[in-house]
Amino acid sequence: MRIRVSTIIKRLFTFTHNDMSQAVPPSPPPLRVVSMEPGPSTCTTTAASVAPARPKDHPKFTNGPYIFSATTSSWVPLSSASDNLSSTPGAASPPRPHVPNDTITLITWNIDFGSPYTRTRCLSILSHLRERLNTPPNTSSTGTMILLQEVYDPEPNGGKVRFINQGSKEQGAMAAILEHEWVQRKFVLVDTGFPGGCGTVTLVSKNLSIATAQSSSEEHVRGCFRIRAPHTIFDRDILGVDLLSSGGVLRICNVHLESLAGHGTKVRPAQLALAASLLKAPGVSAGIVAGDMNAIQTPDFTLHKHNDIALRDVWVDIVGDEKALELDSQNVRNKTKRTENIGPPNAWGKEACHTWGYQSGKTQFYPRRMDKIMYCVNKAAEVGLEVVKEDPEPLERVGVNVYVEIKEAEEGDSDGEEEEEERVWLSDHFGLIVRFAVVEMKKEEGAGEVSLMVNRD
Repeated sequence: MRIRVSTIIKRLFTFTHNDMSQAVPPSPPPLRVVSMEPGPSTCTTTAASVAPARPKDHPKFTNGPYIFSATTSSWVPLSSASDNLSSTPGAASPPRPHVPNDTITLITWNIDFGSPYTRTRCLSILSHLRERLNTPPNTSSTGTMILLQEVYDPEPNGGKVRFINQGSKEQGAMAAILEHEWVQRKFVLVDTGFPGGCGTVTLVSKNLSIATAQSSSEEHVRGCFRIRAPHTIFDRDILGVDLLSSGGVLRICNVHLESLAGHGTKVRPAQLALAASLLKAPGVSAGIVAGDMNAIQTPDFTLHKHNDIALRDVWVDIVGDEKALELDSQNVRNKTKRTENIGPPNAWGKEACHTWGYQSGKTQFYPRRMDKIMYCVNKAAEVGLEVVKEDPEPLERVGVNVYVEIKEAEEGDSDGEEEEEERVWLSDHFGLIVRFAVVEMKKEEGAGEVSLMVNRD
């Protein structure tokens, strides 16, 4: 069998808000089934008795951050980079220690380790994001962070970075990220090593300043870190990056909470509580946690409100508590298992901000708002974060009905012979994109809390 892959992203639709007349596209080829059944669990606690873990309770491991060196054509530690220093924190002429234009564009996307053609899909995902980020309101000076989950590396090697120029022939997503020209040119990469065969990676645009222990007097400011999630049986963890802002440190955490019901439902509260505690650590002004939250059951819908978590959910902020709970709850009541005849892709779960269930083939699970972005602003902080709600879609889904074409031909066929074509979704998840404004915090006279004063100039 000879396989040819079209590297151009194909769409069946031109996406506009008013174009709702197109037919549903044909289903993609069946996805390869990857078993996700957990083994015997050693955790016998109930959901209520799983205590939130503190950062000190878990081993820390991290690689990076890394920057691509045009001189050596390889990824090198940011601290030792000899080129691109004008965009590197700690250099002779570092960038201003705050977010350019006082905004951050944040994207989170589970890129699906279980479907075939992993490398090709990942390259297409990155090209799709580059296209999306080249449109207003983003500009070349907008700070950008891309949080990816399920980044597949078929040959993990103990957490050490494996450079593509060293002759590796792996076909995983990690190789695709490392070799993508846009990533090499625009981003610092955190982090290239994770335990197990798939994990989280965060891309930080070079015009954002990554904090270091030397740039902050607070011992909790680490630059970047990876902490194992409590009670995980799937090697889940929290990947954090600290950014220097005009008045403090902004911490961004990339997560993929425990999957499935049962054990997953019991431990997701503790895992999110750990992430929340990291966002509220001393020296951190404000923080964001985003990723695949695996919100599959009723207790997950209001998890952000737990006393030991207390985070703001971006989508809930936009639509309101009552509407959000109503739409989240419909995920269970409607029991929608099939995606046939559900309307044009523009409407695929858009009202409820579903991010999974429409490009996943036939499954026993229901379409859901699986992926979320949450944030907090800490007391006495000089700077905070606010969702830019003036955008046409303050929280936008990406990757809806976007696929790659795979062309196959039997061995021995002539080049001119017609080839069979497959269509494979970029991912079974949709990504999310949101813009945050970095705002000054104004202490009101006589008040115990701080209020937001928007300063985007």
